[in-house]
Amino acid sequence: MRIRALRVLEVIRGQTEGTGVPTFLKNVAQELGVDEPAAMPAFKYVADKRWIDTFSIPYTGRINAAGHDALEDLRRQEQESSTKSAVKAVVGAQAMDNTMEWDAFVSHAGEDKDQVARPLVQLLEATLCYRLGSASGSEALPRRSHGNHPG
Repeated sequence: MRIRALRVLEVIRGQTEGTGVPTFLKNVAQELGVDEPAAMPAFKYVADKRWIDTFSIPYTGRINAAGHDALEDLRRQEQESSTKSAVKAVVGAQAMDNTMEWDAFVSHAGEDKDQVARPLVQLLEATLCYRLGSASGSEALPRRSHGNHPG
């Protein structure tokens, strides 16, 4: 239901964003290529979640800020899922070819370690190398490192 409801929400956004005018279930169903009774449960779900502003005419709505947030969360989840799939593919390829000892090197500014580097390493769930200390322009980085380094 949630996936169908988010598709309905995307259509409502496309039909109402920037207009201030609500759309009707009939228009949403038509764009989705389904009949109104098939679209009703998803429309009701979206309304119950308060992702759209509804009006006194039944089955009319306009996307609101919460609806935009829901779509942004979905986009973010899809990106994370895609990133994890890509990393798993790289890790799988590495298992076949043991010549590589890490998947990536994470380079970052020192002040970004806690806010950026560590969360990125955790998100990727891969074997990564990132330096715990600071490096000057002339300092050589270690040639090889294994695993996620705590720190």
